[in-house]
Formats: sequence, C-alpha cells, structure tokens
Amino acid sequence: MRIFPAMMIVLALMTVAKQALATTCTQPDDWVPELCDRPVAAGTRCALMAENLVARNACAPQTVGCAEIGGCFGFVPPSHWWPINDGGETKRCVCGCFAEETTFLGENGPITGRDLIAQSSSDLSQVGSRLYVLSSADGRSLTSFDINGIVHGRESKPVYVVKTASGKTVVLSDQHPILVVTGEGSFQAVKTVANLVVGENVLTDDGQIDRVTSVQTKKYQGRMVNFNVMSQNPLHHFVAAGGLILGDNAWQQRLASFEARIIQRADLLRALLKEEVKP
Repeated sequence: MRIFPAMMIVLALMTVAKQALATTCTQPDDWVPELCDRPVAAGTRCALMAENLVARNACAPQTVGCAEIGGCFGFVPPSHWWPINDGGETKRCVCGCFAEETTFLGENGPITGRDLIAQSSSDLSQVGSRLYVLSSADGRSLTSFDINGIVHGRESKPVYVVKTASGKTVVLSDQHPILVVTGEGSFQAVKTVANLVVGENVLTDDGQIDRVTSVQTKKYQGRMVNFNVMSQNPLHHFVAAGGLILGDNAWQQRLASFEARIIQRADLLRALLKEEVKP
C-alpha cells in the first residue's frame, strides 16, 4: 500500500498525540521528549486547528457531558498536550480562557483563576472546586457543580476586555465563548468574544440583562485559565464568571468547530434543550 507524504505526517502526529494520553509535560515521570520538548503554540492556532483531522481526534470527554455539545472528543484528556504543524514546525497545544484575575462564584465563596491554577498543580484530573453555573434555560437561576480538566498558560496575542453598562469587566482570550441574549433576556447566541459587538446584551450572574459598552484589546502579561464543568447538561457549561455568564472549555471547543465562531439561537436551543426548535 502506498502512503502519501501528507498522510505520513498526519500518522506521525497522531502517534505522538497518543503518547500525550499520559502526558501533561509538568511532571518528570510523564515527560515524553518527542512531545514535551516541542515549543508551545501561541495564540489561537490550537483552537483553529479544530478543523484539522489531528485536532478532531485530540480532546477527550474527560468531563461527562462534554460531547453533548460537540466538544472535547478523541484520545487526549483535558490538560494534556497534542501536536500540530505550525509554519512547518511541530508545536504542542493544550486542549483548551479566562484571565487569571477572573472571579468565579464558588459554593464556598469566590474563587479566582489564580486559585484554580494553584489547585490544578496538585491534581490535574480532579480539582473538586464547585462553581455556580446556569440551571435554567431562562437564565434566572444557578446551581453548583465540580469542575475538572483545568488548563492554563500565557497568551502571546492581545486579549479582549469587555465592559458592560452595569460596570462589569471581564478579560478573555479572543476565542472564549460568551452568551448573548435579547433585550427581553431570551437566549440569542453563543459566540466568541472576538465576534462580540458593542450594544449587544449579555446576562449577569444574577439573571439581569446587561449591555456591552466596550470591547477592546490589549497586551496581557498574566496567565489564562479554562476548565470543564462536570455535568451532562450543556446548560451547566455556562459559568458565573466576573459577574457575567460565560462558557467553559466545552463551549470553546464547540465554537472552534464552527467557521463563523457563532452558534445562533435555533442551534443553541437544540443543544440546550435537546429537542427540535424552529428558527
């Protein structure tokens, strides 16, 4: 059987990716030189590679329910690394954000991104922090769930600073998902923050409608962090963060598979309610 060069490259990358199943590149006993010695791919390159065969076989449903909204599939668990070919050089991506200063609503009090990063260093597979997430399709109530699959790292590209009329401010990577609602508070879309438009409405963590007044970019020297909520309900993958309702890594991976990086109302409701909804 003849194997073409492009296929050989894909097979080679998939072989290295399978090694990443037991690789976090953080502990001496799980260091795979063929993967961990590679430079880390910066910016959004890893998220965009969700269209690529290697990426589609990368992120595994370590968190139950992740596959319900189409993300985190394959053989590499969250927090583990997989390779891509970036500009002719093999680099590594982590299955991926919030800025580290983001405050999340926790069952036992506020939890910052820095707290999650500190906890993840002791147990990458199960943090055990219970965060508040959406529990109803009207966006008016919350419930708490454990999270896992914490990922974190530096962002070389500019981040997005979103400000709202009520005074909320969140700092996010450009591919991070945010829930957009109508003027009456009904779910309208989930989109990457890079697609967010001034004047659109978002939802606060206390169920109020808030208007976006500013979307700007800036250089950021801190760390970015993301995670998965441990629930089978796609609704629960919207978390209370920085006073707003934002998606977790499952929604980020889902959006990465959409060329427009936007999931409009009809498809969003199908995913949330698991039933046919007319546009």
